[in-house]
Amino acid sequence: VDDWVGGRLDVGERQAFEFMLARSPALREKVEVSRLLANAAPSAVVVERLAEPSGFAGLFRGWPRLAFGLAGLAVLIGILGTVFLIRRENAPEMSKADPPGVGSPTVAAAAEPSPIAEPPSNAADDPPSNNGNIIRTKPSPEPTRRSVPAFAAIVLAPPTRGTSDIRSVKLETGVEYLHLSLQTEARSSGRFRVEVGDPSGTSDWRSGAIRGHSEKGRTVVSVRVPASGLKRGLLGVRLLDADAGSEVIDEHVIRIDR
Repeated sequence: VDDWVGGRLDVGERQAFEFMLARSPALREKVEVSRLLANAAPSAVVVERLAEPSGFAGLFRGWPRLAFGLAGLAVLIGILGTVFLIRRENAPEMSKADPPGVGSPTVAAAAEPSPIAEPPSNAADDPPSNNGNIIRTKPSPEPTRRSVPAFAAIVLAPPTRGTSDIRSVKLETGVEYLHLSLQTEARSSGRFRVEVGDPSGTSDWRSGAIRGHSEKGRTVVSVRVPASGLKRGLLGVRLLDADAGSEVIDEHVIRIDR
């Protein structure tokens, strides 16, 4: 049947088939079905070929929007990278063209004098305020410096009988104390007092009970006398034994110069 519908039978076979076709309704029905299938087959093949995508289109079949999105992102990254490289190349030229301090609003503002006037001197005691961009505070007091007292020093050896050697000490302006170091042969374990006054025996200043210390086989008693009460001229310095009723141990005469 298919060969007859397709015209593939020779003359003898076609005449024999047509003789049978004229006498068999069932055969004619088969021929009609075969003819319908043959006529429909070319159209179906053409439709299938038209619906089949090409090789490049099949690669992006199902996600064309994603493909276009990736392409756009790549273009954007390329543009940003180009702009960054251009700005980086031009940065040294811009820094050379505008040296620091020229045209800079920050430096210019710092160089200009402040338009806000200084507060008057009596405003230092006002409480702090922040109105009008003026803050008034009390000035911090200057740190007090501890003054080191200035003093003159003299060392007096034990007096020798029959000598009239008088030592002198000069009290310059600003000297606050006269440092006396009295050497004696008395024992160092006792307590002593130092008396300063007129050589005749009048006392103008007396220390409290102090202890001496041993130095090179002798006892040394050190005391500081206020220089303000020492008059110019001869001055008597007496070493007393505080444990023996203020008995005079040694007596010296010095000269005060100013």
